[in-house]
Amino acid sequence: MIYNILENSDAVSGVTLKNSPNSSTLLLDRADGKGRMTFHTLFPGLTLAFIFVNAPVWPESDENSNLKPLLINYCVSGRSELLLDDGSYIYLKENDFCVSEQTAQKEYIFPTRQYQGIKIYFDLPLLLQSCGELLKSFSLDLPTLEENYCGNHKTYINEADSELENIFQNLWRLSERPSIFHLQIYTLELLHRLLNMEIRPPKTCGFYTETQVEIAKRAAQILSDDLRQHIPVRQIAERFSVSETSLKNYFRGVYGQNIST
Repeated sequence: MIYNILENSDAVSGVTLKNSPNSSTLLLDRADGKGRMTFHTLFPGLTLAFIFVNAPVWPESDENSNLKPLLINYCVSGRSELLLDDGSYIYLKENDFCVSEQTAQKEYIFPTRQYQGIKIYFDLPLLLQSCGELLKSFSLDLPTLEENYCGNHKTYINEADSELENIFQNLWRLSERPSIFHLQIYTLELLHRLLNMEIRPPKTCGFYTETQVEIAKRAAQILSDDLRQHIPVRQIAERFSVSETSLKNYFRGVYGQNIST
């Protein structure tokens, strides 16, 4: 599956695939910014990618949007916005992680233009077939992990606790000088933690509908059209037939900051 994802991405305008003996890298080079995603296959069916972006968007291929790998995303810094296949948006901010069976539609959006993160792809049938004994020896029941985090809503999002954050940061420290052995060890530790920790309720504030996102973006446009004019939040909320509280929540979710009253 990861081969298909990389080949599909290589066909997107502005994105180029570069293969090396130990990794594959997708390079984004467009007029509005640059970025790279470097992929390391740790086991057959398990691939980890380090993401560096200095651009407002990263385009996604239509073919990839139809694939459904199990994914773990972690935001090291910046913010990421994803439109999912059910029409909802999710937002990852610094130290947020998500476990998902859904994929981004059309593009990844980075409201601050700057983003660094980790993504782990699972091709579960291949991984279970090729590494079943290894996973069993570490008591890693990945179908249970998938059911625990994705069984109800297909996507789980929350802030990483201190133990998860420490594991993700250990992985990130290897982003520039990767050691496959240590990436394997930390990834197995991550899976063990996810399977054995108490699962907290997901962050509902990480999810927004397309309509809510559109309201937040139109509100931002109204506020930025004439910075000399003060427009009360109440007036903007009334224009979109929502409450002031709702408008503030949408704006905070999309832009990571409070709207001025």
